[in-house]
Amino acid sequence: MYTSVSIVPSVPDNILEYTFDYDSFGNRVKVSSYNGANTAIFLYEYKDGNCTRETFKAGTAQEYSRQYEYYLDQENKLRPSELVHGAVISPSPARHLVRKMTYNSAFSPGYFSTLEYSYQDNQEGLPVQTTVTYNDSYRIRDGYGPSVTTFTTTYSCL
Repeated sequence: MYTSVSIVPSVPDNILEYTFDYDSFGNRVKVSSYNGANTAIFLYEYKDGNCTRETFKAGTAQEYSRQYEYYLDQENKLRPSELVHGAVISPSPARHLVRKMTYNSAFSPGYFSTLEYSYQDNQEGLPVQTTVTYNDSYRIRDGYGPSVTTFTTTYSCL
């Protein structure tokens, strides 16, 4: 377990305390954040070095979950960098590249959204272009197709 205290201007008293729990493989399995009044909990489940499920809980009724699927034949070559530069509240970096993320919320029963990922690599096998296709139950209900966004990444290694 590891505890970190952050100064956050938007939080009462400007203090947000995080507690991190890890499994025997070093994967982050739980993050608790406390702002002096409320606690939010993020839980992570793993299989074969990949986070397969993320659950967020705050209070009694608020909950959402994300399920992840991976390209098991595509190693995440950015994992060493992500281990060092990862976000505070997030699962540990995946062993493989994410193929699909599905979001479900207890806030809106029946609502879901999906993000599907595809990648183009450079000569070193690093993803230089990521295409994300987004869809949700409202877009489907209203007759819209999925939205597609493409990100281009460049690397500068010293």
